[in-house]
Parts: sequence; structure tokens; C-alpha cells
Amino acid sequence: MTPTGQLLLRNLARLQSGTKLLWINPPADESWQAVEDSIGRIFIISQDLVSCNYLLDSGANTRFEDFPDLEEKFDHVILSLPRGKPRLEMLLNFAGSVLNTDGRIWLLGENKAGIRSAFSRLEERFSQVSKVDSARHCCLFEAKHPRTSVDFNPADYAASWRLEEIYGGLHICSLPGVFAEGRLDAGTEMLLKTLPSLAPFGSVLDFGCGCGIISALMAKLDPDACITMTDIDIFALNAAGKTMEANGFQAKILPGDGLGALTQKFDLIVSNPPFHHGYKTDMGLSMRLLDPVRNFLSKKGSLVMVVNRHIPYRKWLDEKFGCHEVLREDSRYQVLRATQISSIN
Repeated sequence: MTPTGQLLLRNLARLQSGTKLLWINPPADESWQAVEDSIGRIFIISQDLVSCNYLLDSGANTRFEDFPDLEEKFDHVILSLPRGKPRLEMLLNFAGSVLNTDGRIWLLGENKAGIRSAFSRLEERFSQVSKVDSARHCCLFEAKHPRTSVDFNPADYAASWRLEEIYGGLHICSLPGVFAEGRLDAGTEMLLKTLPSLAPFGSVLDFGCGCGIISALMAKLDPDACITMTDIDIFALNAAGKTMEANGFQAKILPGDGLGALTQKFDLIVSNPPFHHGYKTDMGLSMRLLDPVRNFLSKKGSLVMVVNRHIPYRKWLDEKFGCHEVLREDSRYQVLRATQISSIN
């Protein structure tokens, strides 16, 4: 049981049987079951595919989506603290929009994830805010009575910006909490500088696509490329779709927790690989997700990644492929390539 799940179970008695409850992003544990056993059927949405798959496997009636089209209002909304203040603001506004007049919101999260600073965010939007409980290095806050009543429109939170002409002058769309929101991060910039030398691309998988910057440039460089984009975050997938649409490009956009759900082989798998899940840093995350990568490369296919120098990707590539190339590097990042034809069979 996760720490936030344990905290919630301490407060089950505060939930009344028959309450109409919406839970946004429950932790990947069985706390949802205890809540459902206590008050009856609950409505769950998960915006992270890893957590969603865990919940589905454990029997929860969970939807992987951003903002469901809900006609009913809820007596109670539970929101697990998201990463980043902009996403928290968006989700709080959504939660307030689906709350009954006398309903309440619970916001819970771990101290090291920043839950304590969220109290002031709640006070900005709700006239009645209190701390319900704290334990397991977590806090649970309650908020009632939104200060303003405004219809929630997800489009209000979308942002767009334009890449410099040297990177194609493309229109990039993003949403709160999507990686490198509203800017070109240094690692991706290095990868973009490398892409022209790799064209034509053939069939491509953009692994951990974020808002779609990499795929958009590849589509511009090679209009015949067949691009598939995948990510675990519903908002990243939505942003990637908007980016491709804004530039008149097409791609297959799939939710993906690793490579297991894919059925085809690719000439190129390209990535600025993740090493965070939520607020937690996990240096081995992308290496575990990409572990079966050779099974998804064509006979002469390549894996190209931009990576942080301090993470041992080079050793990992040598173990998987037998050797690798450094295509570009500076003091912080490297663009690495490993090719299927050079791998050890």
C-alpha cells in the first residue's frame, strides 16, 4: 500500500455510504477497493497509463482519459497531487466544475512531492480549506465552496509556441505538466540538430513523445516517414496530436507503457527517454521500458537517444547491441545510436 493510500484509509470513516465520488489519479494500490467497499461504486479516471494499468489489473473500473464528459455532479472529488503547479491548477479547476454546491474536494499527496505548498493553492480557489490529516509523510487537505463558478474548458489551458526556423519553424502545442512545456530543452535541442543527418527515416517510433517536437521535425524533414508516437501521459498524447495537426502532419498516436503493446518493427526508434515517474527520479526507468527494443527494430533498424551523460546508457547499449556510436555530445548530453545489424546474435 502506498503512503497516500494508507493515509486515505485512515479517514474512511469520513466518507458516507452512497456518496457520489470521483477519484482523479488514485495511487497504484488497492486503496480504491477499500473506498468502494465503504461507500459503494466510485468513478475513477487515471491520466497516467502505468497507474491506470495497475488499477485495471486489480479490478478497478478505471478510464484512461483527461477530462470525461460528465453530465452529473459529484458530492466528493478526491485528487492525488500531480507534478507541477500548472497541472494542479488545471485539475483543481476541473474538480471544482464537477462538484455539487455543498460538495468537497480532498487533495492528498506526499510531503516530498510538495503537498504542503498546495494548501495556499486551495485557499486561492475555495473559501473553506482545512487539513484533514497527516501521516506517513503525507497530508490530506479538504476544500469546499469554490470562490468563483466558471465553466471548465480544457482548451483554455493549451499553450502554443513556435520553434526557431533552424529547427523547422514548427508550431508546437503543449498542456500543463507535459515535459519541457513551452520551451525547447537542451537535450531535445541536441537531438533536433542531429535529425537531418538521419533522414530519410522510414518507419519511426517516437518513444516518450511528450508534446511531439521530435516527431514534428521528422515529419517535416521526411514527409514520407511513417511515424508512431507513444507516451504514458494522456496530456502528452493530446499535446502531441495537437502539434502534428497544427503543422498538417499525420502520425499514429498510442498510449504506451514500454514497448509491449506494439505489434510492428521500426526502422528507427528515437527518444529523449524519461527518467522520472511523477516526481520520483528513476535512473533505470527508460532502460527497463526499452529492454526488448531489439524485438521492435527492423533488420537494419537503429535506436537513437539523447541522454544525460551521467546515466549509464552507453554500457546498456553495448550489452544490448554489442556496440554503439556517439553522434553528438557536450558536457551534459550525448546523442547515441545503436544499430540492429551490429548487434550480437
